Amino acid sequence: HPAFTQKSQFIDELKPTQIVLVHGEANMMASLKRQLVAKYEAGGSVENIWSPQNTETVTLTFHESKVAKVVGRVAVERPRDGAGEPG
Repeated sequence: HPAFTQKSQFIDELKPTQIVLVHGEANMMASLKRQLVAKYEAGGSVENIWSPQNTETVTLTFHESKVAKVVGRVAVERPRDGAGEPG
């Protein structure tokens, strides 16, 4: 997994308003969340940072029309309309 510096560079590039941490060992995820909150949420550039438990639902609310920037498989192959995306 990339170090915090690499992750924050990725976040700086995407400029998200919401961040959901979905994979990792619990203590490492808690540490990463604290670092992200200190850099982004406390600074006002990110509204919410979540680190949900497995199977916990997270509801994202956006205040205006947004364009999603995607990476990985979703960027290569568009999901079918109405189909969920695991993760």
